[in-house]
Amino acid sequence: MRTTTLFAALLFAVSPVRAAGLDRSPLNPGEDRHSGASAPLDGFVVKTDGRTVYFDLGSESGLLPHSIYDLSSLGDALKHPVTGESLGADVKPLGRVEILSVEEKYSTASPAQRELALPAAGTKIRLALSERRAVPAAAESSPAAGDKEGAVRETLARSPMLPIEAVDISIGDVDGDGSEDTVLAGHREVAAFGSDWKLKCRYEDTSTAGRFMSVESADVDGDGKAEIFAVANNKFFKRLETFVLDCADGKMTRRVSLPYTVRSFHDGSGLSVLGTQSVDVDGEYLGSDIFRLGYADGKYAKIGERIRHKRLEWIYGFGFTLRGDAPVLISYSKTDRIRIFFKKGSWSTPEKYGQTAERLTVRERELRFSPRLIIEQGGSGLAGVYTLRNIPRFFQMAAAFGQYSRAELHYLRWNGLALEPIWRGDLGGYAAGIAERPESLLVAVVGADGNSSVWSFSK
Repeated sequence: MRTTTLFAALLFAVSPVRAAGLDRSPLNPGEDRHSGASAPLDGFVVKTDGRTVYFDLGSESGLLPHSIYDLSSLGDALKHPVTGESLGADVKPLGRVEILSVEEKYSTASPAQRELALPAAGTKIRLALSERRAVPAAAESSPAAGDKEGAVRETLARSPMLPIEAVDISIGDVDGDGSEDTVLAGHREVAAFGSDWKLKCRYEDTSTAGRFMSVESADVDGDGKAEIFAVANNKFFKRLETFVLDCADGKMTRRVSLPYTVRSFHDGSGLSVLGTQSVDVDGEYLGSDIFRLGYADGKYAKIGERIRHKRLEWIYGFGFTLRGDAPVLISYSKTDRIRIFFKKGSWSTPEKYGQTAERLTVRERELRFSPRLIIEQGGSGLAGVYTLRNIPRFFQMAAAFGQYSRAELHYLRWNGLALEPIWRGDLGGYAAGIAERPESLLVAVVGADGNSSVWSFSK
């Protein structure tokens, strides 16, 4: 077990709830936001983009981010054929959606059910609250645009303590129910948790030779469910391999083992994709080139051209941004700095980031299974990066042994010359990994007792 300080008990804080119908006026001072049930909200679909739908319901509507709503379409008003009395609109239930974000004048949502067909732009709709999810009010009053340099960002939410000593975290709909799940990997197990933090499925490696190092979740085979890719150090065969795990009927089973590592990275377009790299732990050749991961004819395979850059050797802790049409590599250095490689020259952060306790020494070379480096792409190129910093116990001496007492989440903004610190989130234990949502970040935090909690932050 890692030596980390015990952090305080974690509590969910429930966000204010606006009970409103078509009245979108602000709440009056002193109005009880928690009393009564929320009335349905009527509005229109502005547009759909893939699996994201935009509504004309903004922040004054009282729509709750991350909560689940029953979505219905509203047809023409029905009238009594004899009396002419209005019977209300023709309401047709469509399914459930999760609210992704609520902006000043609009909101976004995605299906909470796989079979839901999103309504077209111009459709009149009704949203009725189905499942309220906790979002602390502090997050609503601290927009990212208002952060000052070096500001401390509060958490959106914290999960209860989960019985696993995490080494990494990923997110994805692993059972195809339309709701995003959180996947945690420990050294000997992988577990998937639902939005209510109840265990959905779990896999335990009972062999004596394996040790999980990282985890990814993505629907690569296109069946509507995210596969779980758990990278393991197989000491018996002296290689790194990836277990492809499936979650169904409350069980997690291994489908196949791939003879290479699988890790996500930003490809320069603003998207996160899965890459692969073979590593021969016992041979003379350390690692192969990095390729994209694909699926064809019922098999996983390396696809496309290799990911080329003369400074890129290891699949963990790197990504690309664009400078004009040219890709620019951003990665963690061997001294735990964030380094940006331009066409002519490079730049490094003076501070250290991306520290990890997950390491493997291969022929006197240390391979570090660094947390993801999340790159924010702007209209003109690099906008910033989100990164973790684990702080060594007993000053810097303990870093060589992977002993960390606490951690921080950092957002660094690119100002054209350097990455400047904008805000940080203080974490109460060791930060095992970071995962990305469109509007938020999830961090797996390990306490001194070996249990873990997932902390979320707004971007």
